[in-house]
Amino acid sequence: MVGILFEQVNTFSLELYFKGCNLSQSSFYSLPLKNTEFIDCVLHEVDFSETQLVKSRFDNSDLMNAVFEGTNLEEASFETAVNFQLDPQRNNVNKLKVSLNGLPGLLTEFNLSIV
Repeated sequence: MVGILFEQVNTFSLELYFKGCNLSQSSFYSLPLKNTEFIDCVLHEVDFSETQLVKSRFDNSDLMNAVFEGTNLEEASFETAVNFQLDPQRNNVNKLKVSLNGLPGLLTEFNLSIV
């Protein structure tokens, strides 16, 4: 399912669940995706700009070059996600769950050297 423009779907009663999917180069721009689960997914270069991902899960998913800009990630789980980068100053990350291994993905914008 590479390159799908999900933002064009009717959002009435929209509920999505993805397991073992390659959604690379897809766009979820500005969709209400509260409680959405991405399990074992490849999400390379996916656009999550302005998306409502409250309480969503990214279990064992690869988010290389995914775009998060103005995204609501309140209480979302990135605990087992890999290769994500998001700016906590440009997204709502209140109560975001990440592992210690995921911290560099939150600090990239600060140009820190983590050793």
